[in-house]
Amino acid sequence: MARTRDDEVEQLIEVDDAINLSSFIDTASALVDRVDAYSPGLMSTKTLTLLEAWLAAHFYALRDQQYSSRSTQGASGSFQGQTGMGLTSTFYGQTAMRLDASGLLAKMDKEAIEGGKRKIKVGWLGTDPEA
Repeated sequence: MARTRDDEVEQLIEVDDAINLSSFIDTASALVDRVDAYSPGLMSTKTLTLLEAWLAAHFYALRDQQYSSRSTQGASGSFQGQTGMGLTSTFYGQTAMRLDASGLLAKMDKEAIEGGKRKIKVGWLGTDPEA
């Protein structure tokens, strides 16, 4: 069950009234549940609620991209973040990672960005062929 409410997310990010926040809050809640299960009791209910709100704002910002700069007369604009940057792609995701005392969000984010790359080491376990 979600810890945060629409109005708490709306305090963090400007929201289009036509966009329902429930899916963003549900997604954030699922991640916060994982964080809490990873390190039970490490963070207070208040901190988990804040974490959930910042994550919901992050997921909303991915849907409704936020401006990093814009002009009015020239009709130009640029947006925050880049595809593939994970939680670091928005200020909201960055803040969520800083709130997460367990470090799980940063760990999961790093693994997702690296795409599951693994280092492989090869070693010879046989006998010396020249012996």
